[in-house]
Amino acid sequence: MFVRRITRVALASGTAVVGAGALLVLPLSGSAGASGPLTTSSVSITCSTGTCVPGPYQDQQIINISAPPNTTFLSGDTIQILECADPGGLVANLPSTAAGHCDGLTINQDGLQTNADGSFSESVSSGGGYTVYELPSASLLENHNGLPKCDLANPCALYIGDNYNSIPASNHVWSAPFSVGTAAQGVTSPGDGTPEAPLMIGLPLVAAGVVGGFLFLRRRRSTGVTA
Repeated sequence: MFVRRITRVALASGTAVVGAGALLVLPLSGSAGASGPLTTSSVSITCSTGTCVPGPYQDQQIINISAPPNTTFLSGDTIQILECADPGGLVANLPSTAAGHCDGLTINQDGLQTNADGSFSESVSSGGGYTVYELPSASLLENHNGLPKCDLANPCALYIGDNYNSIPASNHVWSAPFSVGTAAQGVTSPGDGTPEAPLMIGLPLVAAGVVGGFLFLRRRRSTGVTA
């Protein structure tokens, strides 16, 4: 009787565990490979120090922009990226039209296209990367007449979509707001996501020096030579 009761308890416990396991596993199985619409937080903007939004970025700094699998973009969509004014860095102030609010000269020129799952990567490592400008930009030969502002006092955001000429009807997402300054204003660039060349060259030399010094000392000790 006692053995039978233990057996029933064990079976009941086993059923409960399997049931709980099913509740945990099924949602994971159902969500595998799933994707949804892009949001500001799902767009990744990085530099050599990791995630670098909201800056401030240095004028003409190169950043990496990428997005995971999503349902916002279709396979093979051409992605346009350009700077637009976002007064106060508020969602309510993001532009509904590019005219007078977005700078066409800041658009990426590399024909970036999405993958089959809607994802994309505009990165230095893949031969791309996006250049951020303080606006209006002297380096782009712009004056201040009717152009959007993007500097330390005036935040802006990146339009990332398939048709900036028709923002409301386009498939798009906005980056988080950010500011841009110059070296003269004390803004330093955290990098473009790639290691510094001297560092890449120097590390092997340092390693070789350490190994060489170790072997030299070991040889001196084995021969009984002292300093």
